[in-house]
Amino acid sequence: MTSFQILDDMKIIAIHYNDEHLDKRLSKINVTFIENELSEAILSIMKVVYPKTSNNGEYDSVYLGGATLEDVNQPTAPLIRPSIGTNNVILDTFKRNRLTEEEKEKLYWHALKLRIQLRDALIEHQKKGVWG
Repeated sequence: MTSFQILDDMKIIAIHYNDEHLDKRLSKINVTFIENELSEAILSIMKVVYPKTSNNGEYDSVYLGGATLEDVNQPTAPLIRPSIGTNNVILDTFKRNRLTEEEKEKLYWHALKLRIQLRDALIEHQKKGVWG
């Protein structure tokens, strides 16, 4: 494990381990730090996937990944509350049941705004042919 302090209230912690499921074609780990107007949306809607087995409800690891257009392009239907997506950081926060109802409502609307912001940016980049 490696850790270093960035700001008074922020520390970066990296845990290193071998994982046979990672793409073996990569000769090194690539890390990108994002500092732009989409950083909050990218990090908040990041995918969270837990391993299939746990030790008494606790996991030794968790997999995080960037959301795709498929993840954020949720359908909307009349009279149904729009989705903030599935398997993402904010939805994981809801599942922990540590927020008041008021906090959940504020977070829901903020997450919805972030999901839509990220979806629109992904669609715009796709139209420009940035990703092929």
